[in-house]
Amino acid sequence: MSIQFHSGNIALIIVIVALMIFAYTEDAAGRHADNYYFLLALALAAKAVVGLVMNGDFTSAAVRISVFAALMILLFVTAENGLSLGMLMEGIPGFVILIAGLVGWKKPLIGAIFFAVLAVGTSMMFGVLGGFTASRVYMSLLLSIPLLVVGFCFYKGWRGETGEEVAVE
Repeated sequence: MSIQFHSGNIALIIVIVALMIFAYTEDAAGRHADNYYFLLALALAAKAVVGLVMNGDFTSAAVRISVFAALMILLFVTAENGLSLGMLMEGIPGFVILIAGLVGWKKPLIGAIFFAVLAVGTSMMFGVLGGFTASRVYMSLLLSIPLLVVGFCFYKGWRGETGEEVAVE
């Protein structure tokens, strides 16, 4: 098991370094490297989300993922606008996700419902349901799926708290 764990981490590091090199060479040649940046973000997000979920503490994983996602949204909005009224307005989704994640810590069922509805809503608004384009697929993978995972984790955490048996496979 230890060998599999370490080999998987080493393979991920090699892929990430290769993506960074490919992105740099594309940028240096004057071409867009957006696909490489997307793959880099996807690999890092998948590693973080899967690692948290596999621990088996679903409520904690959901809170950590939602708080991290909210902080990333707020960081990007702040970097774009600085500390201003525009930052507060554009940061509302980040604040809502942050509050919902913290509410889900105490009330996992409410968190599960909120994040499931949010995942469906973002999928409809930004995802593949709005048309099958590359940017919509990217938005669906990087936005809707993590929100759905958070909802699922809150649900599993709620089931564990209400006495139903939760099997970690």
